[in-house]
Amino acid sequence: MGVEIELLEQLKSALEVIQTIMEKLEMNAFGRLKVESTITNYSARVDDKSVQKVTFVGLAIPSDTISESEPIWRLIRIDETTSVTKVEYADGDLDFDNVWANRLTLNYG
Repeated sequence: MGVEIELLEQLKSALEVIQTIMEKLEMNAFGRLKVESTITNYSARVDDKSVQKVTFVGLAIPSDTISESEPIWRLIRIDETTSVTKVEYADGDLDFDNVWANRLTLNYG
């Protein structure tokens, strides 16, 4: 029961971050999503073009340089390919240890 409560708390936290990101999303002049560079003290990236009905969200703690090829990212995959939307994390955890550039090939859970 304790593990389930912990998982629910992690999911709630992640959903709050996603909700904050989704509230900040805007369309730019080219019809593509743009995100403010810092959301709730995170630098963020959103990719909703690489895979149909799948959105990748990357969060990194802001620094002087944010590299998409460094393992500094918390990656979230929002899968809407079925009737049930799945929210999954790279490596199945919320750690800031993934590479944004590798988001399409990582394991999510």
